[in-house]
Amino acid sequence: MASTSQYEIEIIITNDGKVKASVEGLTKSFVTLTTALARVRREQQDNAESIVGTNKYYTEQISKAEQLRDRLSKTSEAYAKATKEIDALRMAQAELTGQLVKAQAPQEGTLAFYRKEIQLLREEQAK
Repeated sequence: MASTSQYEIEIIITNDGKVKASVEGLTKSFVTLTTALARVRREQQDNAESIVGTNKYYTEQISKAEQLRDRLSKTSEAYAKATKEIDALRMAQAELTGQLVKAQAPQEGTLAFYRKEIQLLREEQAK
């Protein structure tokens, strides 16, 4: 069974006996996938850094709120009210962490897809 390809292969043999091969369509496809993969990685890193910054903010706010509660709450009612506010911060932080996990799953799928495409292109180039 014969297969067809949309690639143009150019082979150059220099005077010193070296062989240089160029695959027009494959080279362009490989560069496009490499660029896309780099962009996905960059965006994933930027997203992770902003989440880490926000998570750090929540941690600092919770710590400050706990210190303030412990110093200023003179009654059990005031202590309970401050604790309720601290718990709300903790819940927001947990929700943020859950969103990070959900966001990473599709990105990993995308990275896996691009890695597989690059591998297939390399295998085709080797043929």
